[in-house]
Amino acid sequence: MPQSRREYRPGAGGRAGKSVSAPSRPRSGPAKPRPATDSPSPESRRVYRPARAGKPVSAPANAVPVSGAGTDSALPNLTKFLSTSGAASRRHAAELIKDGHVSVNGAVCTDQSVRIAPDDRVSLDGERIEPPRGYVYVMLHKPRGYVCTADDPHAPKKALDLIDLPGVRLVSAGRLDKNSEGLILFSNDGAWIEQLTHPRHGTRKTYQVTTDRPLSPADIRRLTTSGVQNDGETLRALSIRAEAPGRYIFILGEGKNREIRRMLESLDNRTRRLKRIAVGSLRLGGLPMGQWRFLSPAEALLALGEAKPPLK
Repeated sequence: MPQSRREYRPGAGGRAGKSVSAPSRPRSGPAKPRPATDSPSPESRRVYRPARAGKPVSAPANAVPVSGAGTDSALPNLTKFLSTSGAASRRHAAELIKDGHVSVNGAVCTDQSVRIAPDDRVSLDGERIEPPRGYVYVMLHKPRGYVCTADDPHAPKKALDLIDLPGVRLVSAGRLDKNSEGLILFSNDGAWIEQLTHPRHGTRKTYQVTTDRPLSPADIRRLTTSGVQNDGETLRALSIRAEAPGRYIFILGEGKNREIRRMLESLDNRTRRLKRIAVGSLRLGGLPMGQWRFLSPAEALLALGEAKPPLK
């Protein structure tokens, strides 16, 4: 008899702001999800697994003296603390730590393995980071001309500025380039963002693409089988379906930087319009451009590709 599996259940709660009405509001009370540590099989790729307990890791001699550091494997390390606090994705958190942007108890810390106890003070560029009291999940219909990064001080239009949630630190689950539009997701639940963005989970993204000239059957076959080489990477779509001459539905399983645009450039073609219309089983629907709304817990699961009934 197979062992029972724990499925990822997004947390809920968070501070509310003005938005387009959601089917249901997030529940109150924080959840404490843990990211998967093993590469799951295709059958269980979106089953949320608790982290394994490991042996206590001794902190290096030059490590910042945080209370409990290296002595309790149940405590989160610095990277996980930042990501689950919604400060950054796990990969971006690791870069921030390495580059000296993070301090623990007043001293710069570049050691990702340092364990963080409840009474430790963690700051990012001088701003204290604390675990959220509740998780929120947000859908935005991004217009063209807006960037998804929050780190570019010179960007005149940031997608995050369209979301009016003061006091909630949101991180985007992946990005859309400046000239693309459509569905982009934000949350302060780092574990949920990790499941959406890490390539090993293969979360599907669906795009409506208008090309400069129609794709031939040979072009479509190439892009969905062997793929094309661009800047040392193999770019391949899971499927491409023609809606009309020069208009297609692309489904990607990874979402590399400007992947569709680079695919078409490799065929001497050009992207005239690119709109993301779905992440996992969650669709953009009729949300007006430039507007946002909360996701219900059931919708947060749909983004992971989990078609589940609404949570009670």
